[in-house]
Amino acid sequence: MTSNFVTALRHGVFFDSANEPRWALGVWRIFDPWVDARLQAQQGYRVPVTTRPLTIEFHFRRVVLRLVRSLAQLQKRIHEWDQWLAAGGLEGTHPELAFEIPEEGGIAADSAFHYLNLFIDDLARVIPYVLAYGETAMKDVEGFTELKTRLQKEKIAASPALRELFLELDCNDSWWYQGFKYGVGIRQRLTHYTDIVYFHGSAKLGDARLSGDISLTGVGGPIHHEDFEQALRELFGKLCEWLDRLEQPLLQHLSEKLGARGISWNPLDDRCRAVILPVLSGIRVDAAHYLYLPLSTASRDVSP
Repeated sequence: MTSNFVTALRHGVFFDSANEPRWALGVWRIFDPWVDARLQAQQGYRVPVTTRPLTIEFHFRRVVLRLVRSLAQLQKRIHEWDQWLAAGGLEGTHPELAFEIPEEGGIAADSAFHYLNLFIDDLARVIPYVLAYGETAMKDVEGFTELKTRLQKEKIAASPALRELFLELDCNDSWWYQGFKYGVGIRQRLTHYTDIVYFHGSAKLGDARLSGDISLTGVGGPIHHEDFEQALRELFGKLCEWLDRLEQPLLQHLSEKLGARGISWNPLDDRCRAVILPVLSGIRVDAAHYLYLPLSTASRDVSP
């Protein structure tokens, strides 16, 4: 069934006609020349051909699904924490949840950043094959950091626009800096330091009841993100905006390469064909959360 709503961009979460959250991930289309059966046939392959991009995509699809599930589980635990506090917390009927909810929430946060790291690494691994499409020899990159360094040092042939996208990541307000910068990024703090996602609660101004506060805090050290939810909202918003710009030169490059072979393929012309994934529903769908974009900017009415 075709949704009555699509994202105004090709990356980010929108709500379909049943008010169910869906995640648009347009950049997935860069794998198409190696995994799409129609394009394979038009390129002269009569049987499936195992290629390095094909094996990367096989891994990527599992990473994406686990990333979405990890984020949804984190949302669920944050929501449960709010409910538990509103029901009296330690003085309520389930004091044992004071341990269970933060532990499950912390595990989900760790998992989300593990799979987010794999997500960007898999994209980095396939990008050299996109840029060198049609060439027989290609040197693999191990992950995102190596690709970023090689592009910045002009060790890989790429357009100025694509190179600039990776140069801008060194700014201290970029999604990469906030999530992955050595010693500073959230994933770095969770993996290599004593930081944890800390669940606590406080009574907000004008509210007598406790509500949840989630922070990224070093054990025995400073608070790195007082509002962890807001940090995630900012990171994913910037990442989705960056992916919108990343896919354009890559898909255009592949389209031109296929066009030279007489194969018509214009994925950027059809916005509705951005890959759409379901997101676990029923969890804070009324909130502009870190995985959700406000309806006013994230979706619009379109004809099927």
